[in-house]
Amino acid sequence: MRTHADILKPADDQALAAELGISVHTVRSWRQRNSIPAEHWKALEDTQRASLGELAAAAAAKRNQAA
Repeated sequence: MRTHADILKPADDQALAAELGISVHTVRSWRQRNSIPAEHWKALEDTQRASLGELAAAAAAKRNQAA
């Protein structure tokens, strides 16, 4: 299973930021935190970078590790 950081890894930060209408610093922060806010999941699914299920599973796995 891929983590959120893994999902972002192959992306060109500037290209992804432009696609999502956010700053490149935001994309880099997501990768560093290994966390993509849920309000951006649909846009990532639309770019075919990950499915909603994969994004949700990665978030759940991170929560379970922290517990």
